[in-house]
Amino acid sequence: MNTDTAMRALSVTLDAVKAMMIFDNYDESKKATVLTAINIATNAADYVNMLKEQVKKIKADGKFDSNDLPYVFSIIINSRAYLVSTVKNGMNVTSTIKLDSTKYIVFGVLHFVMVTENVDPQVIQQTIDFYPALWDLIAIDPKDFLIKADSFWRKAFPCCFVCACCPKTTLEDRMK
Repeated sequence: MNTDTAMRALSVTLDAVKAMMIFDNYDESKKATVLTAINIATNAADYVNMLKEQVKKIKADGKFDSNDLPYVFSIIINSRAYLVSTVKNGMNVTSTIKLDSTKYIVFGVLHFVMVTENVDPQVIQQTIDFYPALWDLIAIDPKDFLIKADSFWRKAFPCCFVCACCPKTTLEDRMK
C-alpha cells in the first residue's frame, strides 16, 4: 500500500471515529489521545495483519450479517490486551488506557483495515452501524462483572461465604 492511500484511509478513519465520539458524547479532553493511539496502532504490523485476516472473512460474502459476528467478537476480544501494550509502548502515557477509549481505538483500526482492504462501502457502513452495540455486548469490564456476580452469589447463597467448608471468601477468589 502506498503512503498516499494509507494517509487517505487514515483520514477517513479518523473522521469516522470522531463522528462516533460525537454521537457518544465522548469526553473532549480524551479525544486527542485516542486519535494518537489509533495512528500508532495502525502502524503495528502484527495487529493490523490479525485484523486483516478477520476482515477477509467478514468481506467474503460481500455483506455484514450475523454470520460475521464471531469475527467481530474475535477482533474486539483479541484487540484489548494487544492494543493496551502496543499503544502504551508507542506513547508516553501516564495512565492506563481505559475500556471506553479502547472502544474507539479498536473501531479505528478495524475501519482503517477495512478501507485499505477495499471492503465494499456498504459493508463498512453496516459495520459502523453495528459496532457500538457489539462492543457493548462483549466488552464488559471483568471487575464490574465480578462485583455484580459476587453480590448476586452472596445474596443467593450466603452460607457459602461463611461456612468452614468454603475457605475462599469471594467469588473472585473462587475463580482463581
